[in-house]
Amino acid sequence: MSVLSDRSVRSDRSDRSDRSGRSATKKEYRRELFTLLRSLCDQNGLTFALCMEFERDGEAYRGLNQRYMSSRNCEGIDVPLYTRPSVAGPFQPVSGCRGNCLACVDAACGIEELRRGRACNLAEYRRWSRLVEIRS
Repeated sequence: MSVLSDRSVRSDRSDRSDRSGRSATKKEYRRELFTLLRSLCDQNGLTFALCMEFERDGEAYRGLNQRYMSSRNCEGIDVPLYTRPSVAGPFQPVSGCRGNCLACVDAACGIEELRRGRACNLAEYRRWSRLVEIRS
């Protein structure tokens, strides 16, 4: 059934196989929807990207953004990492950072993990802040 042919929320599009008990949309439906959205964006001159969309690949999770995105990064524009030398100082872009973490080859910021495009936690952000301070 096409995404366009039936817009109602249907229980056959959900899958509760997740160990956490959370409901997730079935892979086939998501793939069809993302293909449609990417096509519509292409036709209308818009960029398309997915944020935090993953599917299980065996025991690991694989990000879907690489398959469907039409921009160089999730935001559609390059946004470099900003730091400031002190609490009183102004924020400035990290020297050499282009802001395209997903395609970054040599991380000027020193945070190699950012190119993975995954959800991060507060402890990681704190650790990365110290790492960037040391490199500055």
